[in-house]
Amino acid sequence: MVDKAPHNFEWLGWLTMCFPEATILHVGRAPADTCLSCFFQSFSTSRHGYSNDLVDLGRHYLYYRAMMAYWCSVLPGRIHSVCYENLVSQPETEIPALLAACGLEMEETCLSPHRTERSVLTASKTQVREPIHKASVQKWRRYEEKLQPLLDVLREGGVAV
Repeated sequence: MVDKAPHNFEWLGWLTMCFPEATILHVGRAPADTCLSCFFQSFSTSRHGYSNDLVDLGRHYLYYRAMMAYWCSVLPGRIHSVCYENLVSQPETEIPALLAACGLEMEETCLSPHRTERSVLTASKTQVREPIHKASVQKWRRYEEKLQPLLDVLREGGVAV
């Protein structure tokens, strides 16, 4: 099962109790790129209201980082972390390692997820139809001047953007 909702990190304790044998995959991405992606997304619920304000978004990101550090400390070996930038630049290496962490066999189709014919109903429905690419890596730099409030919060929180 794959679910990439922004608040899944809040449910990790409950999820690991419900699915005691499951491997939790955590794909981390550069902080400023993660926040920019949320800022650009028009979420349909007020649960993501923080994403409309750069300062609130930065604070929420710091909360997420603190929660993930906590979960990794209390759930050792249950969370397999993957670096997004490595995943998109070296999919031939990263995807087999990700699958192995889940106890799954590598299949060549995993390197071409854009070719799937299954229905996709997520906010990233158009992106999953594209080949794996690096176009979003360091995308925040195009907007650096406008992102200063966000970048200030992240830096004040000790996060390298």
